[in-house]
Amino acid sequence: MTNVLDQVAGKAVAGLCYFTLSSARAFLREIQELLDKPTHRHVKSEGEYIFLGYGKMQSEDWVTEFGNDGSRKVDMLEVAIYRAVSDGSLWVRPKDEFEDGRFVKL
Repeated sequence: MTNVLDQVAGKAVAGLCYFTLSSARAFLREIQELLDKPTHRHVKSEGEYIFLGYGKMQSEDWVTEFGNDGSRKVDMLEVAIYRAVSDGSLWVRPKDEFEDGRFVKL
């Protein structure tokens, strides 16, 4: 899954040519539009989000329960990091939950 930062990096590489001030401003506006463009929609709430990337949760003692699987250690669990378009708040959830159909790619 390509994230927004990969898209921005591609634009930045393409933009490494000579800039006038006005073309530099236009280029920066284009980059900002990419950063603000929703990438996913939550199926239940219909909220739109911008996927930022994957990370790892670090917590030595945090243990949680997932269904009938019993307890599961959260330390080094892969998580998806995303930003709400509505208010800019940051969200984190386990990667498998982000990819299980709760979100649709736009």
